[in-house]
Amino acid sequence: MRRSRSLRLFLTATVMSTVLGSGAVVASAADPGPVPSAQPALFAAQTVGEAGLDPRFVFESAMAMSSPTGTLCLYLLPTAPWAGGVPPDYFSWFVQVFTLDHLFGTQRHDGVSEGYAQNSAPFAAGPEVGGEWRIMSNGSLLVDSGVPINGHTAVDLELTSGHMRTEDAGFESTTSIFTGITIEPQGDCFGYHGEMPVYDTSRGVPVEATPVVTETTQAAVVTETTQAAVVTETTQAAVVTETTQAAVVTETTQAATTTETTEPATTTTTSTTTRERTSETCWWCWGVVALFLVVLLAILYIWLKTYDWWTCWIPWFIVIFAWVPFLLAGMWWWRPTWWWVPLLAWFPIIGGYTWFWAQKRSWWQPWYLYVVGGYLAALGVGMVVVGAPEWGLLFPLFWVPWVGFYLWFRGSRQPWWQPWMWGFAGAYLIWNFIWVISLTVWWAWWLPVVGFGVLGWWFVSHGYSWRVIHGPKWCWVVPFTFLPFLAWWIPLWGPWWCFVIIGFLALTIFCAIFNHFKEEEWWSCWVPWFMVIWVGIPFLLLGLWFFQPNWWWLPLLGWFGVIPGYAYYWARHRSWWLQWHWYVVGGYLGVAALLMFLVGSPTWGLLLPVFWLGPVAFYLWYRPRRQPWFQPWMWGLFVAYVGFWFWWAINLTPFWGGWFPFFFLPFFGWWGINHGYSQSMWLRKSTALIPMGLLPWMGYMLAIYCIPEYYM
Repeated sequence: MRRSRSLRLFLTATVMSTVLGSGAVVASAADPGPVPSAQPALFAAQTVGEAGLDPRFVFESAMAMSSPTGTLCLYLLPTAPWAGGVPPDYFSWFVQVFTLDHLFGTQRHDGVSEGYAQNSAPFAAGPEVGGEWRIMSNGSLLVDSGVPINGHTAVDLELTSGHMRTEDAGFESTTSIFTGITIEPQGDCFGYHGEMPVYDTSRGVPVEATPVVTETTQAAVVTETTQAAVVTETTQAAVVTETTQAAVVTETTQAATTTETTEPATTTTTSTTTRERTSETCWWCWGVVALFLVVLLAILYIWLKTYDWWTCWIPWFIVIFAWVPFLLAGMWWWRPTWWWVPLLAWFPIIGGYTWFWAQKRSWWQPWYLYVVGGYLAALGVGMVVVGAPEWGLLFPLFWVPWVGFYLWFRGSRQPWWQPWMWGFAGAYLIWNFIWVISLTVWWAWWLPVVGFGVLGWWFVSHGYSWRVIHGPKWCWVVPFTFLPFLAWWIPLWGPWWCFVIIGFLALTIFCAIFNHFKEEEWWSCWVPWFMVIWVGIPFLLLGLWFFQPNWWWLPLLGWFGVIPGYAYYWARHRSWWLQWHWYVVGGYLGVAALLMFLVGSPTWGLLLPVFWLGPVAFYLWYRPRRQPWFQPWMWGLFVAYVGFWFWWAINLTPFWGGWFPFFFLPFFGWWGINHGYSQSMWLRKSTALIPMGLLPWMGYMLAIYCIPEYYM
């Protein structure tokens, strides 16, 4: 499936650059009406063919028809017919068409066949179309695109097709351009002029005409003469419509004499399947959640435990009252195939924590082990009895005992505990069961409502100052509490929500910068600026280069606020700042504005160097060469790094993003060894720098592997 995504995005990224530029020239006219044409006209391609390309993938003629539902059907004739089904001798192949602002195609990659479709702009809003592809009995390709004709009488097509001979080989492809193809009305696309579909390339399955039993009625009309009876027979055939699920037989009886015949019927195959967004969740999104959790745990064990207000009851409170109920409720509604993993893991967690208590707590009694053993036995029996994620039994078994134990051991022993809090905790338990049993998944909004309310009351009742609230407590407690809430919406709202999670992770990191990292002796502001300039900006600009979303101008427009703002900071805080430096800053902004005006669209060949090379040059001049560790050969390393980004943008595909961690992590390791960092320093630096470096990269890979897959 991963390779299939890669192929699909490769086709979109490499082919659509020419496709989008060509557009579709269409003539508008009145609806041609429902009368079928005797023979739609064939139109020849203007440019077709490539040396060495399989002729089955070189399309020399095409015709256009309208389906009964008003969508565009295309009849594509290759130079060599697709006799006997799909070409079996290629690791990967594709055929795709751009017309009427839609791209649709069919492909087979590593043994997996599928169809795909989308609007011309990868992230544009608009109706989703189908794209039902069939190989016909004469070896041609027929597609019901699902694209509404909307009164057009002619279309232009840009058809791109090709193949990959082996997994390690490159794609060989060609583009055929058809201009002004007349759209002819046609009663049945897939029953075109007696040709029948034999293979569904969208799903990789044969299409066979099934013999159908049809009852016909013969009406006898008898005319009497003086010598003999002359019998005249008329026959009326029953109309048989076959859908993807069953055959519907219409029986008409007009006379007493009935004969039953069995014969193959002409089959009209009408797909009732509408292509919907994939329900598969992109694993890069869960990778962002995992990185978020690692950052929070690293902050917990490296910084928070040094504060006098910190005790271990805080993370356990959040896990028991937020993480566990959201995990179990999520499994209740979505019931994934891995539902048993967290339940099975509960057994070693309980056993391990019991061993911890037995060693560390003086009040522990040996007979407590029987209580723990009984609890684990009840869990085992409950899992066996249920046998599937029917969580009505398992939800209370895996959550309620821990709530009770926590309240008994922690809550009731605190000086701030009040008897009415037992009722509050009980109401919280009951509410979770009401949510799961009687409400919907959208009621998950209860967590921030309750969470912020409890946090606010907690801070006020304990008399915390604003400095304490917006410092380490707020910086860690809020994201750790609401991380399960953020992850909850991934299956419901799709990959765009993953970028919201990335935004929250970035805020958490910056919060840690100003509350933790600046307390370290090794920290200075050049560290976050290094990550922004050398990782954040190039990944942002490269993503804009490859995807060209309609909001491409926003980050560039923001640059005009960032540059003068930082220049003003330098002018106030640096003794070496001279008045004429303002002319340099103004000149840079003037060049950037002029190029944005001249380009006028995300053609980033000009804008990438303007918005990146300037900060790179300034950073190299001001920071590294003034450090005691700087060596002359590092100029070559920096130049090679910049050169690689341009080489990637110009000559490579978007999927080369996988190179980054293989460069970044060894570079970071060499940096630490070269500076002789201790293990403690390694951990503190890694907590800040590794997530700051991986976050832009993960956002880029999320766009590569999740966004196009979701919308195609």
